[in-house]
Amino acid sequence: MDRVHKATILATELLNLYVRDRLQNHGGSGLDLVCDSNWLLNAFNEVTRGRGKTREIKALRETRDAHMPAFDPVDRTGLTQILMYECRNLAAVASTNVWMHFRRRVLNHVKLRLSIDDAAFAALTKEQKRVRRLTLMQVADDMLRPPNAPNRSPPQHHAWIAAERLRIGIDAAVGAWDGKPIDYHLKAKPQAFLRPMYLMTTDRESAGRSAFALFPLRRTMVPRHVRFDQKALRGLLKLGGSEHQKQRDKEARQAAKRRKTEAGSIDLEAAPEGPKARTRRPKDALVDEKAALFAEVVDLKAAKLRQRDRFDFAFTTDGVCARLQCTVPKGTSAKVGVAPTRGRFAIDELRRQSLRELGHFHVVGVDPGKRELVVAVDQDDPKASPVRYTQRQRQRDLRSRQYADERRRSLPAEVALAESELAEFDSRSADLQSFRSYVAERRKCLDAVLAHYAGIDHRRRRWKTYIKAQQSESRLYARLRGMHDPFDPRTLVLAYGSWGAVAGRPGGVSNKGNAPCIGVGLMNKLAKRFVVALTPEQYTSKTCCKCLHPCGPWVEMETTMDRKIRGLRVCQNEECRLPQNRDRTGAANIGTQFCRLYEGKPPIRQPTEDDVEFHRLNIALCASCD
Repeated sequence: MDRVHKATILATELLNLYVRDRLQNHGGSGLDLVCDSNWLLNAFNEVTRGRGKTREIKALRETRDAHMPAFDPVDRTGLTQILMYECRNLAAVASTNVWMHFRRRVLNHVKLRLSIDDAAFAALTKEQKRVRRLTLMQVADDMLRPPNAPNRSPPQHHAWIAAERLRIGIDAAVGAWDGKPIDYHLKAKPQAFLRPMYLMTTDRESAGRSAFALFPLRRTMVPRHVRFDQKALRGLLKLGGSEHQKQRDKEARQAAKRRKTEAGSIDLEAAPEGPKARTRRPKDALVDEKAALFAEVVDLKAAKLRQRDRFDFAFTTDGVCARLQCTVPKGTSAKVGVAPTRGRFAIDELRRQSLRELGHFHVVGVDPGKRELVVAVDQDDPKASPVRYTQRQRQRDLRSRQYADERRRSLPAEVALAESELAEFDSRSADLQSFRSYVAERRKCLDAVLAHYAGIDHRRRRWKTYIKAQQSESRLYARLRGMHDPFDPRTLVLAYGSWGAVAGRPGGVSNKGNAPCIGVGLMNKLAKRFVVALTPEQYTSKTCCKCLHPCGPWVEMETTMDRKIRGLRVCQNEECRLPQNRDRTGAANIGTQFCRLYEGKPPIRQPTEDDVEFHRLNIALCASCD
């Protein structure tokens, strides 16, 4: 694990230097294969040493010699297959970094280039700020539309859009649009968009803003999980080839010997060309071979694997925690007319697939949030206590403060000083010299920091945190199931607020002043156990859950208490004046919204044209993050 970890650190440093050098000094040439896992293995070969001869990439070697500080190459003996898996992960992260975040980065670039000073922004009214925000989103959307598509932004921005597209090279990166949207090209050739990203992040640095990552870099010093399968284990433990491979090698030697013997009696040109091309054996034919090997390495009974027949003969480990890879049984396609028991659905899709009336569902409205991660209200009994799962509760269950204190107390003074000095450098800077300075500073303390974080305590804490997270989430699942009578024949449906599909995403306004939260990951985990129906939540926390009139802050109560009370609302209808909690009201209204939309009725409050346009642009600019 330590060898693979250090090799990954050095290889990602080399690749980041290579990407910046090609963008800054060579016009972006030579980047066609930086998202290809087979090519990335060459970078690992440049920072490791082994017995066999490896292919030399001249540009990589020149970058290593010119820009990387001196280092001791890592011994890669027995690690070839494991490093190949690291390359696959790296290629996947590099591609994801482009197609998932490119749209949002273009929006941030538009906000930067069309920014106004603080005094001018403060002078705008609330409605003017809303119009400005909508305009910036429209400009960003037009930046990513095909050249022949009509613009949707105000006409005064069209000339700037055309000039900026040309400057950062969006059309040059796409090449031929062929009638396909930008998302297709971002996924088909992510490496082509590194130059536009480089120009945008350079503009941000010039304006004193924080840069964004161009290429993945291993920043953590605690060793990560490493994947082992049959080939990796045989290479690492020097077990030799399998019996099947030995038999193939024997047949190849015999065939070569026969050809050599017959060469004197037949025409050489008519001799066979050699052994046939390698054919991949079916997976079922490898089961016995793999089972024999893993029986000597993994004790499935001690691992308490209940369905041992699903073990897929691979595992990952960081030296403390081991995660077994299991096969997932092939599911049958969803049948129309059969209500699903779990999964994530749009309301229309759930209605089409189940073909059931609303009375066949037990609806629970769920309002996702940052502090209140989940607030669930039963539509059958809205006055009952809601199920709450808060960020504070999750941090307590995970013992976040205790583990943070343990890490801080165990940190040597030398490592603490090195980390504080390293914080003065920017690891995301697009400038080659700035990134070189970061690498040089990190290299000064790399061995000492790696030695500290290689300690078993760090990995044990991470393992315990993972287990405690599972326990905390399991208690939430049990509480949600407890809202549904086990003898109730109806299907439990969680009407989940649509913001949950992007919750926790970096850059959100709700992140200000709040710690990072699990966000969309929690919704995906719930969807594995319940039917989750994404439900629009516009105005749900601003509408009274009793009379559906607008509700707002309870000014009189806050004046009496002489403080701001978070989440306190009161109905503005003089005949109602119901005091209520914002999150609970939102959850109740989300459940009501689901019921109305499922039955084909209008939502609790009809959205305006601006609301519809905001929704369209949010999908257009952040569909990859959804």
